[in-house]
Amino acid sequence: MSRRYTVTSKRDYSVYFLVNCWARPYYIYLIKRNSEDAVDVAKFELPEKFEKPVCQLKGIYAVDGELRDWLQKELNVA
Repeated sequence: MSRRYTVTSKRDYSVYFLVNCWARPYYIYLIKRNSEDAVDVAKFELPEKFEKPVCQLKGIYAVDGELRDWLQKELNVA
């Protein structure tokens, strides 16, 4: 279960994953954001097996479903 937290100042921050499906190669990003800035902490290519189910349309998407399960296993947090 994820904890929701509202970022309200420069001292507060949130860290999250997203998938960028705007152009190939598609990437998974780890983002750290506060009220003023967002920083790419990590960036790695989306595995080919997730391209069709995750990136059917251009856009920015949350990491969920099978992709989330795979990422948790890769990061040893499952």
